[in-house]
Amino acid sequence: MQDEILRLKKEKGVCILAHAYQSQDIWEVADFIGDSFALSKYAAKAPQDTIMMCGVRFMAETVKVLSPEKTALLANPMAGCPMAAQIDKKSLHG
Repeated sequence: MQDEILRLKKEKGVCILAHAYQSQDIWEVADFIGDSFALSKYAAKAPQDTIMMCGVRFMAETVKVLSPEKTALLANPMAGCPMAAQIDKKSLHG
């Protein structure tokens, strides 16, 4: 499977970014591994037009905000962040 991912990544011109908390098998196909800040900086300078984020949704959203001309994909659309999920509208105004 790893060989197929690497082949498709090259063929389609996709940059794969992986958060440091991802597993070894994800790291092995990633172009860059780092924390949220480092990943967003790397995505902005990556030569590829398509960025595949292996992390939580807000990280892919950050890629799109910083690089609106690029296509930002999320490897797992269900990936969430427990900390971010704790914030609600009421607590922001409280």
